[in-house]
Amino acid sequence: MEESKIQRIKKELARTEGEEYVLLALDLAKITNCKPPLEVKGFLDKAFRLASDLNLEESLVEIHIYYVAIFYRLGDRVKCKENAFASLAIAEGLDNPFLLASALKKCQDVYNVFEKYSNDAKECKYGLRALEIAKEHNLEDALGAIYTTVGTSYLYGNRMEDATQFIIKGIEILRLQKKYIDCIVAYYNLGTRIGDQEKGLEYLWEAAKIANEHDLYFYACGAYREISGHYYGLKQYQKQLKWLRHAIVIAEREKLESQLAELYERLCAAIVIIIRNGIPPFDKEKLISEAIDCCNKMEALEMTKDQFVDRKKMVRAEIAYVQEKYDLAIRLFLEVHESVDDGYKYVIDLWLYWTYKAVGNYKKALEFYERHEEAQKEKYKEAKKKNIQELHAQFE
Repeated sequence: MEESKIQRIKKELARTEGEEYVLLALDLAKITNCKPPLEVKGFLDKAFRLASDLNLEESLVEIHIYYVAIFYRLGDRVKCKENAFASLAIAEGLDNPFLLASALKKCQDVYNVFEKYSNDAKECKYGLRALEIAKEHNLEDALGAIYTTVGTSYLYGNRMEDATQFIIKGIEILRLQKKYIDCIVAYYNLGTRIGDQEKGLEYLWEAAKIANEHDLYFYACGAYREISGHYYGLKQYQKQLKWLRHAIVIAEREKLESQLAELYERLCAAIVIIIRNGIPPFDKEKLISEAIDCCNKMEALEMTKDQFVDRKKMVRAEIAYVQEKYDLAIRLFLEVHESVDDGYKYVIDLWLYWTYKAVGNYKKALEFYERHEEAQKEKYKEAKKKNIQELHAQFE
């Protein structure tokens, strides 16, 4: 049904101009959720030019808001922020409370995503102003999403009680409006940020439940992935494996390649941890075979990010380590070490320490252990400095 509507809109866009084109392009952005981003951007670019020429300011606000979603998908945080505040600049001059609240919410969303630990995110001034406007003008269609945006800001500010209150309030409204994806995302954010593994699991199970009830498999995979991570935090390793495997089954069935790479990598890492630490019960050969299969599937995926090459090689190195193929593991770890950012090298330093120690090369083992410890000290200093700066900012 949705696909046929999308195709109909595209056909109409091909033979339409002026204000009608602008409205159709906005409809397309809404129904597709701005996917695929470059294709939708092409339609919106023309709509933007037309709306500018025709001085359709309300449409320009909406276009800028959709641009935020597009540039988020394209990984351009600068353009996200530019368009969020461009939408607000126009909306401030209009007599349209709904568009003003929407633009304010989008500005807060940008801070929540890209500058989550900044004062602008924690103070939530854009979100709170959006909420005030939505309440004053009884903007029921916007209220639920604004509550969850404010709650998310409070999550990053470690105001967990306020965060939970606002997000649950928002979810209650969103459920009544049948905005199920927004409900799932809100539960997901709460579950992954609440700082309590048991409580976090409750919220993530709610996210998975809604996703399954409405065949939203992309979101179901994300929920199961994080559920498995929470079981790892609770040291329930068999449940960790179970729900990672379950997520992989869904992702393979639905061909969710953007999720599969990370799921395969996480399952390999979970298997390596179980084998390396001798966590019972496990069948070493069976688990190694499963990890190798996942690694082969990772390599079969067509991924464009350069960093993905290093991730595949890293998994190969970890598998070689648990297979006790230490010479191969050392070679692969060193290759990854040469190519990754400095901020990740300390992880590989630790693996090289373990591997050189396993082959009896204690001089090399000590060298990489000292590198790892030095990097850890630097990270601790940076974290401590950041905490002090945040405390000063709060005090002021």
